Amino acid sequence: MHNRDMVIWNAMIFGHAQNVQGEEAVKLFSQLRISGKTPNEFTFVALVTVASNLASMFHGQQFHAQIIKAGADINPHVSNALIDMYAKCGFIKEGWLLFESTCGKDVVCWNSMISTYAQHGRAAEALQVFQLMREAGVEPNYVTFVGVLSACAHAGLVDEGLQHFNSMKTKHSIEPGTEHYASVVNLFGRSGKLHAAKEFIEQMPIEPAAAVWRSLLSACHLFGNAEIGRYAAEKALLVDPSDSGPYILLSNIYASKGLWADAQKLRLGMHYAGTVKEPGYSWIEVTKEVHTFIARGREHPQAELIYSVLDELTSLLKDSSYLPDISELALLGENG
Repeated sequence: MHNRDMVIWNAMIFGHAQNVQGEEAVKLFSQLRISGKTPNEFTFVALVTVASNLASMFHGQQFHAQIIKAGADINPHVSNALIDMYAKCGFIKEGWLLFESTCGKDVVCWNSMISTYAQHGRAAEALQVFQLMREAGVEPNYVTFVGVLSACAHAGLVDEGLQHFNSMKTKHSIEPGTEHYASVVNLFGRSGKLHAAKEFIEQMPIEPAAAVWRSLLSACHLFGNAEIGRYAAEKALLVDPSDSGPYILLSNIYASKGLWADAQKLRLGMHYAGTVKEPGYSWIEVTKEVHTFIARGREHPQAELIYSVLDELTSLLKDSSYLPDISELALLGENG
């Protein structure tokens, strides 16, 4: 009965964690402790996931302390979650120290560290960890190469990235998936090789997913290539007509080149198609409390003060002759 109760508790906490409902998950954990139940490794993985999603070092350190007290820090699943949490909170050094102290590192543990460095643009470290992994005799898997290819893309290592991609099938018998193809497109794209990226997609042995075309479109946005960008957007929308991303990226490419009529036409097309752009949101931890903000939202109790400070900062930026990219704001204004 006790085990079944914990399964229910863990499922509820995990549910909130996966839906980025951190506060609810923390409240449930408090109720669990009050009920006299003992959290297990699954509970702690869920809690650390909450801290990762919130990028809250305060919560993460609290959970880490409880994990050590419970003796759960030796569990590989918990250790991997902690490494990921420290990385997402920006404490890469702490994540590395935890990684080094982990005994019997499995492929998930190695992947966590490779992805950590890759996501923070530290390609040299990511590739070094991959090399250490191979020297340790740990066989890479599907996820490993997502991190490795991402690292190569960040560093502009096109040739090395392609070597790793080709080795997946020839050396490791791993069939590349959408994430890998999108990473190779990103590899070409970030290096400005847009035509090579387009040709790579057209020669794929599987039907390109929307994510692959979006990767090309993002590169076109970076380099302001409207021609290939239009092609990529059309292909992406054929695969996923409900995705607002291609509309937004392509309209921003048009706006950056002064093609305001084309940009506005695209936004209107998005409106008539019934495609809705999901509002962006961000969060920040201040004095041990996480504050969440939604684009254009005024739900925060100190919203007036926050917007007042933002106005002051905007004024200071203008006084310093800073010229922001307002193309998207202009489009939003025209759309009301």
